[in-house]
Amino acid sequence: MIAVLFIDLDHFKRINDTLGHPSGDKALITVAERLQGILRHSDIVARTARDEATSLISRVGGDEFTIIATEITSPGQT
Repeated sequence: MIAVLFIDLDHFKRINDTLGHPSGDKALITVAERLQGILRHSDIVARTARDEATSLISRVGGDEFTIIATEITSPGQT
């Protein structure tokens, strides 16, 4: 089993419009770091040729992230 999580940041455009794109970039970096912090120890954000990916987090749009987690054993696994 795998889990696919789609995460969209509400009102992100407001950050860019009111505080500027550098602040928006900082917000995206902070969100990515926090998402990385909640992944399991076996999960990775990026991999090298020798690493075997079990989960992946990626930014797919301006304010959208996707997490693909493998090695899921039950629908309620956290």
